[in-house]
Amino acid sequence: MNDALGVSVDGMLGCAFFEQGIFHFNLKKRQLGIYFHKNEKP
Repeated sequence: MNDALGVSVDGMLGCAFFEQGIFHFNLKKRQLGIYFHKNEKP
């Protein structure tokens, strides 16, 4: 990935991580919001 993007990449997040909640990225304001779903067990 470092060669393909031309920048240093420390890690990547996959679908399993993003399925856990709602993510909000505002690149203009440099903001990140994360709202995780609560896993309730019966």
